Amino acid sequence: MQIRNFCTLVAATVATALYLSPVAVAAELVTNGDFETGDLTGWTLTGDGGHSAVTIGAGIGDSFSYSNTEIVPSSTITQSLTTIVGESYTFSFSILPNRTTQSNVNGFTATWAGVPVYTFSNEGGFIYQNKSFTVTATAITTDISFTGYNIASVWDLDNVSVAQVATVVPEAGTMTLTASLLALLVPASCICTVVRRKRAVSTGGDA
Repeated sequence: MQIRNFCTLVAATVATALYLSPVAVAAELVTNGDFETGDLTGWTLTGDGGHSAVTIGAGIGDSFSYSNTEIVPSSTITQSLTTIVGESYTFSFSILPNRTTQSNVNGFTATWAGVPVYTFSNEGGFIYQNKSFTVTATAITTDISFTGYNIASVWDLDNVSVAQVATVVPEAGTMTLTASLLALLVPASCICTVVRRKRAVSTGGDA
């Protein structure tokens, strides 16, 4: 009897887990966020722009990055994303404030829908800093932008990403599938019981 109850419990537990387990789905919204096209495909450059370009060798892993050596007034790169009103997104990027030690006279601002999420001025860091923010869409189109300048040195931007992470919770209709799975799994407990009884009979024990 104990082995039958155990097998039935296992079958029910597995079916319940299948029903309750959520599924995480993430979709990348940014085009050319790592600048590996070697140019600003997907982005719009405004401002002076004469000292802004996608360069190779300074990106993470010595790959491409967006490099800015602008003096004031600064330049801006912008990308418009299709978003869902009220949904939350993870907005992340990697920023190298200074490629050299020549100058700490610099400035940088990252915005979501026109609102700054990160900014620095006169930053002296010489390694990439990974930044990540949870943001909410208030319109069906959301702009992300990066603005800045660096006098006598360069700041580099890489790995720009915006992704919605949604938890897909099974709906009530999923109960039908769960019931079907349970119907298939419960007979397995019967098999366990039969095997246990046969062993008991062969040894003279009690099932």
